[in-house]
Formats: sequence, C-alpha cells, structure tokens
Amino acid sequence: MISTREDIDVLLVGAFPTEQELEGDPRIIINKQNSIQFRLKVISEAPRDLRKQFFTCYGSQIEGWEDTPTLDKEIRLNRFIEYVEDKVFIFQPQLRQEEGRTHYNVSTARFPIIKNRPKNVGENSNFIPIPYANDYSTFEFETRLLESRTIGELGKYQNYETPQFVLNGEYLYGEFLDHKRVSTGLILLADKINKLKFQPDIYEGYVLIHKDIVFIDSVLCRQKLPKWFAEKGNTVTGEVLYHRMEEDYSQDPNHEHITSFIKEGDFIEHLKNTVTLNNLFYDKKELTNFHVAIKTGSLVLLSGMSGTGKSKLVDMYAKALGIFETEQYKVISVKPNWTDDSDLIGFLDTLNNIYRPADSGLVDLLIEAQDNENHIYLINFDEMNLARVEHYFSQFLSVLEMEVGQRKLSLYNPKLKDKVFNSSHYPPEIEIGENVFFTGTINIDESTHQFSDKVLDRANLIKSKVTTFDTWMENAFKPLETSKSIPVISYNDFSKWKNRDKQPVLTNDEINFLQDYHDDLQKVDSMFGIGYRIIVQIDKYLKNIPDTTLVTRKEAFDYQFAQRVLPKLKGSEQQLEKILGNLNAKGQLFDWLDIYTTVSDFTISRQILEQKLRELIYHGYTS
Repeated sequence: MISTREDIDVLLVGAFPTEQELEGDPRIIINKQNSIQFRLKVISEAPRDLRKQFFTCYGSQIEGWEDTPTLDKEIRLNRFIEYVEDKVFIFQPQLRQEEGRTHYNVSTARFPIIKNRPKNVGENSNFIPIPYANDYSTFEFETRLLESRTIGELGKYQNYETPQFVLNGEYLYGEFLDHKRVSTGLILLADKINKLKFQPDIYEGYVLIHKDIVFIDSVLCRQKLPKWFAEKGNTVTGEVLYHRMEEDYSQDPNHEHITSFIKEGDFIEHLKNTVTLNNLFYDKKELTNFHVAIKTGSLVLLSGMSGTGKSKLVDMYAKALGIFETEQYKVISVKPNWTDDSDLIGFLDTLNNIYRPADSGLVDLLIEAQDNENHIYLINFDEMNLARVEHYFSQFLSVLEMEVGQRKLSLYNPKLKDKVFNSSHYPPEIEIGENVFFTGTINIDESTHQFSDKVLDRANLIKSKVTTFDTWMENAFKPLETSKSIPVISYNDFSKWKNRDKQPVLTNDEINFLQDYHDDLQKVDSMFGIGYRIIVQIDKYLKNIPDTTLVTRKEAFDYQFAQRVLPKLKGSEQQLEKILGNLNAKGQLFDWLDIYTTVSDFTISRQILEQKLRELIYHGYTS
C-alpha cells in the first residue's frame, strides 16, 4: 500500500468541533495505539482546497498536555476535552494520499500552537489572516508599497489569496485589490494605500498573532475596519514620504528610501562619499567613468591586481544606488569548471519535465527583474575569467546586443512549455530589460583565461590602479563617519540620466583618428582593427558623459580608447613591432597619439601602449 504525505506551506486556525458539526462522526477517540486522536474544524479563511475540512490531530502533538494511558478511557477523553474545548489551534495542514483517498491531518513536522480563544470572538465567528510584515521600519515599508516592491517572503502567508490588509509595526495598511508573487516575495497592489493605527495589544480580544501572520476576527476585519479606515485612515503618498525623508536625514540615517528625482552629478558625489567612507580610494573621474560605462548598458569588466578593491567598488556602487544587501544586487562567484550556460542558468530535466535552475540564483533574479521594470538590478560576476566567459556567458553576449524588447534569454524550447510542470514560474524565455546591469571582476594570472575578441567587443575593460601607500596610510585608520540616508534609485530616475539620441556625436577628428589606427592594424593583419560595434559603443559613451566638469570630452575619449580598443591589441613581436615599436624606438601607434592632440591627451592610453611595448620587448608577445 503506497502512501504519500505533503505538508502544505500555510497556517490555519482550528477549534475542537461539536458532534453535530461532524454529522455523527466521533470528534475524539482512543485509537488502536492507545493514543488520543481528535478532529479540528477550520475556523479561519483557507486556500480553496482546504476549506470545510476537518483535520486529524493526536494528543501527543499537544504541547503542555500529559496523558495517562492507564486511566479509564472515558476519564482520559473527558480530561482532554476539558483541556482543549476553549482553545484555538494554529497549525500547518498535511495531506496524506492513500489508495486514491485524501486524508487531512495536522502536520507532524511542527506541533500546533495552542492559544486561549480571544474573548471577543464568538463560537460562530472565524478568523481572517493578514500578513504581518515586521521586518521593515514604517518608512521603508511604506516606500516598498508605493514603489510596488516586494514586502518579503511572509512565510506561511504565501499560499493565501490577496490580503485585504497588511500589518506593519502599529499600522494597518489597505485595502489591497490584487497581488503578485515573485521569487523574493509578495507585491501588493492598490489604487490608493491608506493606513490606520492598529496596536495588536489593544485588540487582543479580537486577534491571534503568530510570527508573520495576524488572524483577525472576521466581524472586526470585514465590517468595522473598512469603516474605521474611511473615517480615521490617512493616505500614504510619495509627497508625505519625501518630506519625512528630509527629516530622517538627521534623525535616522540608516533608513532606506526611494528618491524623488536626483541629479546625476549629485549621485556621483554620493557615490564618491560612499566609496570614501568605506576606505576605497577612487577619484571622481574614475567613478564617473565606471558609472557611465554601466549606464550605457554594456558588460563592464574590472581588471587589476588581486586585492585592489575591484569587487568592493561594485559593492559600493550598489550601495550608492540603495540596493546593496537587497534582492536587487547579486554577486555570483564563477566556478572554474563551468563549461556552458547550464552551469549559470540551469537546464530542462526532460526525464521529469522540470526546469532546474542553477545554484547561482540568476534565473530567479532575472524573472524578478522582468516583473519589476522600475527597479534596478545589478549582477556582478566575481573572478569572471576563472572559466571561459564565451562558453558559460555565450547566450548573454548575444542577447545584450539586441534591441530592447528583443533581448530574450532562452531557457528551453517554447514548444515544450505545456509539458514542463513548473513552466508557470520558469517560462521558456525571460526578457532582459534595460533595468538589468552586468559587471565582472577579473584577475590576470596562471589560474585564469584570456578574453576572446567576442567578449572584448562587448565590454568596457577598466583597469583599476593601486593608490599610493602614503594615501592608504593617511586614510585607512581614520574613524569612519556614518553615511547619510542611502537613496534607492528607481530605474525611472536612472533612465533620465541616459541620452538616447540616435544622432552620432563623434567629431571628424575623432573619426579620423580611429580610422588611421584601424588602417595601421589592417596592414598587420586583416583580422585586426576596429569594428562598427565598437564605434557605436564609443559614440554612445561620449553622448552620455554627465553634464558636469568632472570628465572632459578629451578624457572621456581617452577612457574609451583605452577600454574599448586597446584591450584587443595583442599579438607577437613579428606582427606588432612595426606599429608598436621595439627597444630602440616607438612605433606608428604612438605617433598617432601625438598627431591627434585635438582629440585627447591620451594619458591612460599612452600608459597602456607603453606597457604593451614592454611586454613585446621582454616576452616577444603582448596580450
């Protein structure tokens, strides 16, 4: 005889029934194992398939109850009935399938919580469950409601329908019309959000509280609360939050909040302060370059010596956005044994018809990002070149080049959707919106792989430099000040910093410089040079320089030439000596830097070319 058991991820309230309610079935017995076995009726709202059911429970599951099996059966039963008759039980249901029948039990995985029946709840009343979101401050919680952000997992509330109200601190919020479930929790939707002061201890005669669920008497919930909301409730608005945000700068500097529109220059200043307060040493020009590289939507790679703060810089950028330590920022540690995209995003298990996402959690994050277009999502691949990027990241390299609306990541064949059991959560395709940004940190040593041109064509490769040790000594042991309130930048605000004009901004001199450089490389090898993709990306970067004096046009062009073009300059001494130079003289590429001073001073580019020349002289090869 095959029997299966399934614990349902929900909490219900139950009570000891009457014989009449059971229509003649016994409500309590001594079973064949000489144990007390009794039934519970559900007196709270429940998911549809659990309504109007009676659940079997055992005396051994009741905390605080001590049975005496040697006593007379009637005495044992009467003692137990007297103990439980005025009690209510908060329990997790369990379904047992046996020989085609469903048996409804109280889960043995967790004992029911026994409470005295609230004094104002009648025997014919029932309870309405509402979420108790107690992990957030009032300010942060209201912000999440207004921005349609998740309010957490909410534990055992996940299988209920849309809650009428939700409790946070000493306020009830409502009334909610609909909800969405995403991988990181519940999003509540309403035309207007009102709040009403509701301290549970004042209403203890009407409520039961258990961790993240509050069960409220149905008469209070359905009749009185809507009336009180109309008479005494206050509307939660962005304007109220904004004024409170200004006050909280001085009173509670750790609050998370959503900004009204913030100027790009102010954000870069905020990023600089965040970096400095965390003992990182980057100047505003470097931070502006990093920000613009991310803003223009390409893959941004941070290269440099191990231990120079590459990963920390991405952390601080997430912190400046207000998404650090949230579900919107994810660090993925690359494994050296990754060989294809199934290691990163998962695969379709055709034997069991289930999509199995990879342990990286990337797919769940992308699904959430697709559902929350106004939220920024930042994904950082730590030590990205421990495995070959063009193998495990190949699909992303292609998808990120497509136009918005066409950037779709394929999980499996759409024709199989109806056969995949979890296709409702893992669809065949996920659209990657403009609100998702990718970065990677890389080390160059014997344990890592070189990047192919396929990757370099699609990336800004930024080389981090090591600050002087004097600077480190001067700043490393200074006491840190507390940072001011960190804004959560919405994608709507972030996108206002983007210049989407299709008209090219490259000047004639800039185009001529790139053409001369390209022509010189073509003389060496027809596969060397600058492709149209890079020209478009450089143009996009230049038109997105912030309207500040932090980075000049010449400096911006130098950054792009160093980050977009020079990383692809690699080859043997035999190939590159004429254009790069040798021990006696520098080559033609250096001459172009001197000729086109109207384009840039090429400070960074000169340093990179000189390093490549040294590699060519010492090793006969540069990479």
